[in-house]
Amino acid sequence: MSTIENRYLFEKLHNFRDIGGLKTKDGRKMRDGLLFRLEELSRLSTNDIENFHQLKIKSICDLRTPTEQKSKVSRIQSNENVQVLKVSIHDKRREFTRFEFFKFLVTKPNTINFEDITFV
Repeated sequence: MSTIENRYLFEKLHNFRDIGGLKTKDGRKMRDGLLFRLEELSRLSTNDIENFHQLKIKSICDLRTPTEQKSKVSRIQSNENVQVLKVSIHDKRREFTRFEFFKFLVTKPNTINFEDITFV
């Protein structure tokens, strides 16, 4: 694993990045190596898992829906070194499988109220 321009290189995990260096609203900067953003962890290779553990990440917040979590199971599970928190940020009442969502978009696109979905 190596870093180039704040990017960590993994074999099968793409879009992994350190949030460190980003400015906050009050002008301060996030510390490097403290908070990372990444896609789901079901794609990790064996080498990726080893590299991931070298970062000594203590907590993972999985923001996917329960359906997404079941369909693409994370290769990193809670253990003595890392805690995986399953915190879906999506409204579970509107949860679709990918097929159901595609079918909904194709057959009933005019019934989607994006303001209702987007705003609380």
